[in-house]
Amino acid sequence: MVKILIMDDEPGLRNIVFNMLKPLGYPLFTAEDGHQAIEIAKRELPDLAMLDMRVPDMDGLEALAELRKINPKIKAIMLSGFGDVESAINALKKGANEYISKPFKVDEVLAAVHKAIGIINQEGGGAVAAPQAIPVPQQKVAIPEPKRAAPPPAPIPRPRGEDQPGASIGIPKKVVTMALFAGLLAILVGGGFFAWKKGLIGGASSETFTIPYNNLSGVSIIRPYLWITDSLTGNIYKHNRDASLSIDSIYKTANTQPSGITSDGQTIWTCSAAKQRIYKHKMDNALTIEAIFATASNPSSIYYDSGYLWVLDTAASKIYKHKTDENLSPQGEYSSPVANPCGMFRNGEYFYIGDAKAGKISKVSVSDFAVSEVYAVPNFTTGKYKMANITWDGKNIWISAENAGKIIRIPLTSLQSVEF
Repeated sequence: MVKILIMDDEPGLRNIVFNMLKPLGYPLFTAEDGHQAIEIAKRELPDLAMLDMRVPDMDGLEALAELRKINPKIKAIMLSGFGDVESAINALKKGANEYISKPFKVDEVLAAVHKAIGIINQEGGGAVAAPQAIPVPQQKVAIPEPKRAAPPPAPIPRPRGEDQPGASIGIPKKVVTMALFAGLLAILVGGGFFAWKKGLIGGASSETFTIPYNNLSGVSIIRPYLWITDSLTGNIYKHNRDASLSIDSIYKTANTQPSGITSDGQTIWTCSAAKQRIYKHKMDNALTIEAIFATASNPSSIYYDSGYLWVLDTAASKIYKHKTDENLSPQGEYSSPVANPCGMFRNGEYFYIGDAKAGKISKVSVSDFAVSEVYAVPNFTTGKYKMANITWDGKNIWISAENAGKIIRIPLTSLQSVEF
């Protein structure tokens, strides 16, 4: 069985790569630096190593040289945040099989791993072929012989003079009408219950997704993807909105502690409460920084509403309005209508603002921030999860749970209002 070693000094990225490869069924081992990778290699003799180019104690190529002393046939895939051609050529010259730049695509990683495993299998060395799908035996289904038609029932004797339709078996027309009405009502009620169970009308329920990292902060729909920031590792994840919220890409930027993310359609904006900074990024494969703005606030989240950039300060309970010009010109400062604002979105003439501590969402007027309704959010209001940020896709609210590795999706129409 092919053994795979993953070396990366970032716990979040190690966990991501581990979870990408876990479904393949091979033994996986992780290391946070070169020395740990070498110790694991001495014990487990891995066939394939996925090595970060930059770790604190040695670079990936130095680690590869040491690993080859243990297993001369080991294959290597280099992972690097420094996507320059010179580094790629140097890695290949020194024996790497593949070179993948961060942010890397999930399908690129899997393709590189499959290619390397194919080479290992061809060379032998005790490796076995990749796991194959288990065929499902076909079941023979007995086809019943057609039933013979039953003879028609004997006609019911009718009194003379009662040959009119509806009176042939002596049932009054009123009774027939009431029976039809009762049947129609049963169909409507039953269909309504079925639709409610399926979430087609007012009773739609929420859904919880588990993702392979914990320090969730900002969340935003940047179509067609769901983007999430990790405040500890500094990674920005682009998720497909599929059944498992699979990861499409992972980005590393100059904003090492992102607390919020949004987009104006042309650029991506992030903020950092810890560094009191707002960052403007190109929408390229590296999220290249175009501008950095210092702020007097602690921007915990950020939102663009097709006109202005709104910045929320959870600690100070403030909301700031900016133009997205070259100076990020301030346009207003407001006391937040919720005590600990952690995210917002606009729907018509209302903003919806999340409260980090209360676990509730408030509906407020765009014109004067007056609160019209407050909604309880299951699992957040009760304290099971702490609300980190919220966003909206036009139908569902997406909520990131702080330090829980959870994303909750809940239909806007299913929120239950509470007294305030």
